[in-house]
Amino acid sequence: FGISPFGIVENKYAGTNGFNSYSILFCDPLTWIKDKTVDYVTPQIYWEIGHNLADYSLLLPWWVSIIGDRHLYIGHFSSRFTAKRYEGKKSEMGDQLRMNREYSNAGGSVFFSAKSITNNYSGFADTLKNNFYK
Repeated sequence: FGISPFGIVENKYAGTNGFNSYSILFCDPLTWIKDKTVDYVTPQIYWEIGHNLADYSLLLPWWVSIIGDRHLYIGHFSSRFTAKRYEGKKSEMGDQLRMNREYSNAGGSVFFSAKSITNNYSGFADTLKNNFYK
């Protein structure tokens, strides 16, 4: 059994400053992890590396540090980083996947939406197949 909470639990953690799951959504994944109520957590870390309010490179290690003996699968907003409207770095998803692999307890990735893969937006499915999941 698992949960996919919003990537920011509270703004006092991980240097974030934005909408958060604890005081706005009344979601408490820290307690669920501590009490072992869930087997896995897939935090929706939907921001890019270097984002000024919610930096992926700060959120990822924070989640890694609090997961304990629960399984951690990172939620990515892959449609955002492959669609034409995205104006950031073209390598954002690749950079995030490489960063995830620096942590042994980041067990994998979940991509939202599946359309980014099934429609092969900007060659995203090909990139995953050829460079990350051989």
